[in-house]
Amino acid sequence: MEQNKELALIQNQSTKRLTQLLTTNDKIGFAFEEKNLTIEKAITGSLLKNLQKEISEVGLMTIISTLVLKTANFFNVGKNITEDQAINTAVLILEKYPYETLEDFVMVFKMAKKGELGKVYDRIDPQVIFEWCNQYFEKKAEIREIEHQKFKQKEAKQIENQKARERMRELYKTYSGPTDDQSKKEDQISKQYAKMKLDYLLNQNKEELLKKQKNDSTPDNTNSSKAS
Repeated sequence: MEQNKELALIQNQSTKRLTQLLTTNDKIGFAFEEKNLTIEKAITGSLLKNLQKEISEVGLMTIISTLVLKTANFFNVGKNITEDQAINTAVLILEKYPYETLEDFVMVFKMAKKGELGKVYDRIDPQVIFEWCNQYFEKKAEIREIEHQKFKQKEAKQIENQKARERMRELYKTYSGPTDDQSKKEDQISKQYAKMKLDYLLNQNKEELLKKQKNDSTPDNTNSSKAS
C-alpha cells in the first residue's frame, strides 16, 4: 500500500512505469519499455533528485541497485558485481548524477548490453559501470546540443515567420486603403484629362468655324479689281 502511494506521487508517466516495473520485477514489461527507450526520450524523464523526493532516497537506491544487478546478470563474466557493490554503486550514482534521469541509467545499461559503450571483458564492477556512464553522458551531451540547435532554429524560424506576418500586415495597412484612393485619383485625373481634351477639340473646332465664317464674309479683292 505504501509503495502504491509513493508511485502515485511520481509526475512523469514514463518514470512511473519504469519504477513500477522494476519494483514488481516485471521482466517482460521492463524489456518492452527498455526496447522503446531512446536517449532523446530519456532526457525528458524525472531527475533523480526530484524522484528521490517523490519515492524516498531508500526507495530510489533500491530501484537503481535492482537495475544494476539485472544488468550484471545479463553478462557471463568471471568476476561479476556483488549485491553490496550494486547498493554502493546506486548510492554513488545518486550523489554524482542528481540532475540526470532514471531513464538515463536504463539507457546506460541498455547500450552497455548492446556493446555500444565498449567491450566487456571478464568483469563487471563499479569502475566498469562508471566508465559506461561517462561514455553515455558524452553521447547524451552531443544529442542534447543537437536538440538545442534544432530548437533554436525552429524558434528563429518562428520569430522570422512572425516578423514576416507583421511586415505583411503593415504593408497591407499601408497600401490597402491608399491603393483605393489612388485608384480613385487616377480615375478622376483620367476623366479630367478627357474633359480637357474634349474642351480643346471643341475650342479648336469653334476657332476654325469662326475663321471660316470670317473668310466667307470678306470681299474678294481680285474680283473687285477686275470689275473696275
